[in-house]
Amino acid sequence: MPFRLKDHIAECYRRAEDYGRLQKRASNLDERETLWARRQHFLLLARDLERKLSELQLAPRRRAKTLRSERAIRRP
Repeated sequence: MPFRLKDHIAECYRRAEDYGRLQKRASNLDERETLWARRQHFLLLARDLERKLSELQLAPRRRAKTLRSERAIRRP
């Protein structure tokens, strides 16, 4: 089943929370560091996907503004 971008973002945050919980329970320093790195990876990925989503949501508006401005320039 294909995921929507919002679903990917939510999944990244969920997995980051899971890794955060595992990190707090880990007894081994190496394991804690690995889990922390995984958590950070998912948080960064979620933020990157959010940025892409906002760009996609703004794209139609930008195109509409560009087309309107082009029409204004072409009219004598």
